[in-house]
Amino acid sequence: MKAVRGLTASTAMMIIGLAALVEAPALAQQPMGMQAIDTPQRRAMQQCVSGVLSRLARANAGVEQVGPAVSQRCARQLRTVLAAEITAGRAPCSSVDACLPMAQDQAAQQAVFSYQQRAR
Repeated sequence: MKAVRGLTASTAMMIIGLAALVEAPALAQQPMGMQAIDTPQRRAMQQCVSGVLSRLARANAGVEQVGPAVSQRCARQLRTVLAAEITAGRAPCSSVDACLPMAQDQAAQQAVFSYQQRAR
């Protein structure tokens, strides 16, 4: 996995706020130093993703619908998280637009993982 500022890409993304997409049990399994800092922006993103996943689960939606649904319905929250992380100096890039493609991919992957965990 490619390193970003001494961290793996997945850890870097977690630090910029996308760990909020992983529900509490999965987050609790991570080492303390790897857990994301709680912010209002991250909580809003987590609430958005949780709502999307709940609606998809109630509709018995296929896993292939998860990534696009989260990307579309939580775009504003994701941009807000990225902006806050850039301002705080915790993002590995200097603008929302530079981080956005990587963050959208990571958000979709994390949401799919969470959705699959709910199904178990």
